[in-house]
Amino acid sequence: MQQSSRTARYAAVAATLALIVSLGGTSYAAVRIGTAQLKDNAVTSVKVRNGAITGADVAEGSLGTVPRATRATRADSVGGNAITKISFRATANTAPTVVLDARGLVITAMCTISELTLVATTTKEDSYISAAVVRDSNPGDPLQLDLEGSDFDVADSFDLLVGDDGDTDHVDFAYSAPDGSVATGSIDTDEGTPSCLAVGFVTSG
Repeated sequence: MQQSSRTARYAAVAATLALIVSLGGTSYAAVRIGTAQLKDNAVTSVKVRNGAITGADVAEGSLGTVPRATRATRADSVGGNAITKISFRATANTAPTVVLDARGLVITAMCTISELTLVATTTKEDSYISAAVVRDSNPGDPLQLDLEGSDFDVADSFDLLVGDDGDTDHVDFAYSAPDGSVATGSIDTDEGTPSCLAVGFVTSG
């Protein structure tokens, strides 16, 4: 009986010591394991709790571009053709302003006391340009003008408004150069006191 009692006490003490060591070891591991103890690539995505990592934990500069998002960086072009916005607002007697410079075509806008002017020039010899203007005063009789073939040269100035004053006009134009450069666009204009307006989009390539 005495021997059995000593054996039971020993077993109880051993079990207690084992529990203390076990708990102490867990605490030690929790306190002592840090980034230095982790091997590279030791923590995989399946080991990370969903939602545990937020934007504040991520260095954005380390992220690459999502493959499909590369299209967003080219949102101002379609098939290699650039899309340019024209937005001109000016009061009377404002200095001439270049509103487009693309593929050799340059469009300059100017507002005077009595009218808006839109003038096209080219940096490439032997180019072509044409324009058609629909006026609110006579929409059934559009104004048209072109420099056919290779008549649009560096020294030429082309009136995109075809002689009108820009008071509520809609302009469609087309330009091409011998090297294959092309620009087409639509511009809406308005002229009044005390300001002028020209807005639209041009596609060039």
